[in-house]
Amino acid sequence: MSILDSIQAAEAKAEQAKLDANKKVEQLVVAAQQSADKKGAAMLKEAKEQEVNLDKDAKAQAASKSKDLQAKYDKTSRETVSLADSRIDIAISYIMKKVVES
Repeated sequence: MSILDSIQAAEAKAEQAKLDANKKVEQLVVAAQQSADKKGAAMLKEAKEQEVNLDKDAKAQAASKSKDLQAKYDKTSRETVSLADSRIDIAISYIMKKVVES
């Protein structure tokens, strides 16, 4: 085998190695992209689940707080009505006294 044949064979071998390396890189890029897509989709799914859970928690807390406030306002209203009822006789007497005096 001549030197020229050896050089040409080495060049052909180098070219094939280059093609093989490019193919391997392309496969790695595709695999990395697929992996990133799967991880991204999983992250989005998890984020959506967390959003749903946070929304449920927030609504439950709001409903609980609303119920507590309504109970407080109802109690205050009953107390105010009771106080007004207990003083109605005093108010009527005062009004009647003013009417009689005038």
